[in-house]
Amino acid sequence: MARSYEKFFKINEVRETELASLRNKLQFPVNAYVKENGFLAIVSYDYNKDDLFIASKSTNKGAYVDYIKEQLSQYYLKVLEYLKHYYENGIHRSLVFECIDIEHDPHIIKYNNSTIILLDIIENKITFNATSYVMTVNEASEFIGCPEKERAFVLKDWDAFRDLYNQTQDEDYKYNGSYIEGFVFTDSTGFMTKCKTGYYNLWKQLRGVAEQTLRCGYITRTGGLTTAVANTFYGFLKTLYNQDYNKETKTYPYKTDIISLRDKFIGNILRVIE
Repeated sequence: MARSYEKFFKINEVRETELASLRNKLQFPVNAYVKENGFLAIVSYDYNKDDLFIASKSTNKGAYVDYIKEQLSQYYLKVLEYLKHYYENGIHRSLVFECIDIEHDPHIIKYNNSTIILLDIIENKITFNATSYVMTVNEASEFIGCPEKERAFVLKDWDAFRDLYNQTQDEDYKYNGSYIEGFVFTDSTGFMTKCKTGYYNLWKQLRGVAEQTLRCGYITRTGGLTTAVANTFYGFLKTLYNQDYNKETKTYPYKTDIISLRDKFIGNILRVIE
């Protein structure tokens, strides 16, 4: 009924994606696409109902499917017409999106608006087969009207790949002036791997620190707080717990997702500097 990606791994997550292995495996040129920080949405044509089949990563039921429908609403009829047309011509496809919902599902990277971004068009077959990036861009703009994933770089050789990866591991790395989750890399054979930026990794770690500290007032293991930012943020969280935590209702008088907390933390630092 629908098809998404083969599972692929981060750089250094498994033996196949260790840098030493990638040096021999990657076939250049390699495309580097901006990895958006939302959740996966899979959309295909449900020929049983003459409607769209919509799923998140693991299910076609539940709240996340509702979030997808909300972000897809302005494109719904165009997507249905597009997928149905291909199905009637013997081609059954899935559209794979990144769904960014800043209200119901904020992650690590801050966005100003909720949106849905077309990542790939994939045939509904056992063997993975996605259309080219150029075709995906053309289909998105001509038939659907939604934004599509951004190709950031075309890396011509190993040195360019390694240099970009090393840059991304800095906690202050930005792409075009903005913090991002990372990049997805696709080589000329279709092999895929990905990396997360140092900024993303830092705040993902601190999200866990925040959850425990705001619940208990402290964390049991502080060995992972290896930077000045991490330690300062931990002290900030303990202050919030002591000042603002309502032990009866177990709540705070403000949002405590990591994006809201980070904004509050940075605002506090700026006030101190002023």
